[in-house]
Amino acid sequence: MLRTYLRRFGFGNYLYLLISLLLFFMSYPILMEYNFGKIIVGLCFDIILFSSIYALGRNKRFFVIALFFMIITVSLKWVAYLTINETAVIASDIVNIFCFAFIAVAILTRVLEDKEIALNDIYGAVCAYLLIGLVWTYIYSVIETLHPGSFAIAQVGLDTYHKLPYLIYFSFITLTTTGYGDIH
Repeated sequence: MLRTYLRRFGFGNYLYLLISLLLFFMSYPILMEYNFGKIIVGLCFDIILFSSIYALGRNKRFFVIALFFMIITVSLKWVAYLTINETAVIASDIVNIFCFAFIAVAILTRVLEDKEIALNDIYGAVCAYLLIGLVWTYIYSVIETLHPGSFAIAQVGLDTYHKLPYLIYFSFITLTTTGYGDIH
């Protein structure tokens, strides 16, 4: 009874994923300037993965696949953060692409099969949109890592982790078709 009441007013499984995504997007550009920032942003990233598993928990097949992706993603992400090895960064980014694409498709599948649209379904659609933006961010990151200088960014000489906020920005201005032309 309480669960139905909370779901009706928007306290569903997608709200936690939406909050974790927003926390990641807001904390990344600010915290990456500090030495401890990589750890905090990495934990925000892990919270996205845990909340996505919770969001997909109603379907056992989606849950198992998401859990598999989460274990690989978290392992490769921390190896890439700690070693700053180009191969580890590329492998981590590629796994992130598949992980976030799977989660976005799984969420959209769940949202579109519901007969009645609730606030939680809207949260799920917004999460899927943000995850699609992250997929493109990591696609751009792989391209930039394999071919440095592929994107003309005003700040020259940035490492992989400091370019990611610019690639997030580029991904979403492209996704929203605003395209200011400052990154090309």
